[in-house]
Amino acid sequence: SHMSDASPQAAYQDIELTTGSWCHDASVKLRVPAHWILTEHDADFAPAMTAESIETKLRETLLSASIQGRLHPRSRVTIVVDDHSRPTPVGDVLAPLCKILKSCGVEASRVTVLVAVGTHQFRDAHLMNVKLGVLPPGVTLIMPDCRRRGDYVKCGKLRSGTAAHIHRAFVDADVTVAISGIYPHDEVSFSGGAKILIGILSLESISRLHQ
Repeated sequence: SHMSDASPQAAYQDIELTTGSWCHDASVKLRVPAHWILTEHDADFAPAMTAESIETKLRETLLSASIQGRLHPRSRVTIVVDDHSRPTPVGDVLAPLCKILKSCGVEASRVTVLVAVGTHQFRDAHLMNVKLGVLPPGVTLIMPDCRRRGDYVKCGKLRSGTAAHIHRAFVDADVTVAISGIYPHDEVSFSGGAKILIGILSLESISRLHQ
């Protein structure tokens, strides 16, 4: 934050913060009492990964013995990504991932990107274009509607008895990959990671699990 100078007689002082996370970055000014003592704290961030280091790490993971045997020209690959509500730089990972899949003989027409939108309202396609970057021609992009029951497959029940209805594009895939970040959450401590899969369930399953 950046604090403006405030004289002892001033009743308020302004602080300026950045907002937007990954899209439509902007600044916002907040007015606070002048007697507040403001201290700026910043995280000790690790150096950002380069495009080359991201691709190298992906190759090490995807081409491990457990996955490489499942990747062949006829493989159907579904990549689940988190939606516009999270600042994960999906495009930085998705581009080299598609490049690696192609090097394994998997053509773009065999790849589906499934956005884990869950029950979130989505009206601005530009946001996802910024987040996903330029998809290779032929890649299928699906923004699922959790209310369209026919798009989901019942895959058994959880121990709680909740039926798991999962999107067909995920169930029918030979290889699945998820791209998601992990973020602080005001109700459950942390969110993201494996929780991304809730975003590709039917409304019935989401409602039971989320509550």
